[in-house]
Amino acid sequence: MKRFAVLGSHPLLSLAELNAVLVGKPPCVIGSLALFETPWEGDWLHKKIAGVTKLGEIIASFPLADLPRLSQKLTEFVLTHPRQKRVLFGLTVYGKKLKKLEMELKKELSTRGISSRWVTGE
Repeated sequence: MKRFAVLGSHPLLSLAELNAVLVGKPPCVIGSLALFETPWEGDWLHKKIAGVTKLGEIIASFPLADLPRLSQKLTEFVLTHPRQKRVLFGLTVYGKKLKKLEMELKKELSTRGISSRWVTGE
């Protein structure tokens, strides 16, 4: 499974920290993202490397124009990883703006009987 790290304000230092902690093939860097396939424990890794702002797993990739398919994939992920009755979610998109994705996801969750709330950073 592919994983990513959002490099901090000093990307070279963040990348050096990742290389020092991760075992295996070095990450591929695209802009402020480091992509890698090394297994990791997210909480442990985030505590070890101060220069990385976010860590995550890439669960799917789609063309930007295919918002309905993307919202369906995100809904399937929510259904297979339940945490509580009401779903609270926030989205971070790098590169391009996906203005309708949040509402598409809320609509898809609603059609499956799941109450959700979109949380913004604003």
